[in-house]
Amino acid sequence: MKTSIYAFLTVKWLEEDIDGVKSVFMDRQNKATYDAMVTTLGRDTMYDQKILEKIYSEIRTEANF
Repeated sequence: MKTSIYAFLTVKWLEEDIDGVKSVFMDRQNKATYDAMVTTLGRDTMYDQKILEKIYSEIRTEANF
């Protein structure tokens, strides 16, 4: 299944937001993750879910979130 970086991350952020009150759109950490993924892939277009998962994992590990 292919999806955009933003759509992929929105699902991730909502899954990680246990309380359901954190704004996924205004969070600096999430914005930094989005920017890093766009930089890595070149643009926000449609990508395979597995590629997005791998890059997300690498970025979150490197950033030590």
